[in-house]
Parts: sequence; structure tokens; C-alpha cells
Amino acid sequence: MRETLFMSIVLLMVVTGCKQRASTSKLSNEAIYVKASVLPEYEMPASDPFRILNANVEEEFLNIRVQYPGGCTVHEFELHRPRVISSEQASHLQLVLEHDARGDLCESLPIQQLQFNINDKYRHFSLQEIQQMHISVINASTGTAMTVQK
Repeated sequence: MRETLFMSIVLLMVVTGCKQRASTSKLSNEAIYVKASVLPEYEMPASDPFRILNANVEEEFLNIRVQYPGGCTVHEFELHRPRVISSEQASHLQLVLEHDARGDLCESLPIQQLQFNINDKYRHFSLQEIQQMHISVINASTGTAMTVQK
């Protein structure tokens, strides 16, 4: 009888703990880690699945709204740009967005707003240049590209 009671309590704690973890799917912006890096030419990084819902540019910031499976741990999104951006490439800038779920197997589908500065220490674009650019973001998990709205 004691064993049955003990097992019932343990089972109840496990079930309750899982329900509490699943309810943490409302993530704050602190639940993602965003960084930018240089992408070696012709190399597509490995990526966990995600969807790009929309993307737009405001001044020098690229805003990308994503949805991904998970919700129980901190996820990492990395925006890669070409190693060298020539004047010709600057008119059509292709960026690659990579997702690392860090092993998160939760099943909720959080939506997050990511923000990246288009300028970095290697290349600075004026606001006018940014407005004239055709910018697309490639989803590294699917290989599909989305045109950025301005």
C-alpha cells in the first residue's frame, strides 16, 4: 500500500511538473539569444526548424518575426551575412537566419520578434542605402527566402 501511495505521489509530481513546464510557453524576449555573424561563401548552416512569419526594416534595424517548436529553454537565432559585401551585392543583400533550439523538445509554438542591426563593424550603410536595398532573409532550416518589407 505504501509503495502504491509513494508511486502515486511521484507520478502526480511528474505530471504536475510537466504541465507547469508546458505553461511556460509565453516567453519574454529574454528567452531567445540573438547574434549576427559572417557566413563563409556557399555554406548553409545547420538549423533547427522554424518559420519566418514576416520581416521588415525600420531605419537600420531588421525586424524578423519567427515561430518555432519549443518553449522550455532559451533558443538562439543567428543572422549570417556574406563575408564581403561589394557594391553590387549591397543592392541585393541576402542574409541567412539560423535557429538553434538547444535540444528543446517542448511542443508549444512560441512567436518571437527578433531585431538585428544591418550595420556592423565591417560595413556601414546609410539609411538611404538601406531603403534602396532589396533585402531577403533565407530560412536556414528550409532554404526558402522571404523578401523584407520596408
